[in-house]
Amino acid sequence: MMPGSDPGHSSLIPMAIGNTWTYVDSLLTDSTTSVDTFTVSIMNDRIDSQHLWWEFHDSRIQGTFLIELAMRNDSVFSLQSNEDSSVISLEYIPPPETDTLRYVSIFDGKAPVEKSVFLLEGSCPVPAGTFDRCAVYSWLESPLGFIEILKPGVGMVRTQFSTSTGEHRISLLQYAIAE
Repeated sequence: MMPGSDPGHSSLIPMAIGNTWTYVDSLLTDSTTSVDTFTVSIMNDRIDSQHLWWEFHDSRIQGTFLIELAMRNDSVFSLQSNEDSSVISLEYIPPPETDTLRYVSIFDGKAPVEKSVFLLEGSCPVPAGTFDRCAVYSWLESPLGFIEILKPGVGMVRTQFSTSTGEHRISLLQYAIAE
């Protein structure tokens, strides 16, 4: 394991090969609601000169992985590509105990996006259970607004965003985290 990597359960997203998360994706439109399920799993890891990267596979996407993530100093980073090179982007930082923090992430390997994070007061109920002390992340990628809720030691428990076709509400249905 590389220094600075943390596959343990205290991390915002627990990183270990075989960890899986199954989600219910509800698309709400003016006239209908459609529901689908999908699974995200960690399929592999690899080490480059500085980081241990975890390869995530999304059952909705063809190919071997959707995204590569790394833990460093209690924060989660993604590896993204643009036309010229690879870019490491700060995706999630630990929430403060009080107030809201703002930080900059990179979208699509090139555009800076300001995100905010705060600690959720109360609980976050989803089909997989009710989670307390969650971190709430929000940002705009014009014209869309995103909200993601992570439970440290579990990972992503809820996501919400709007598209031209309607509003997506994605909730954790079940998960398996390696001990």
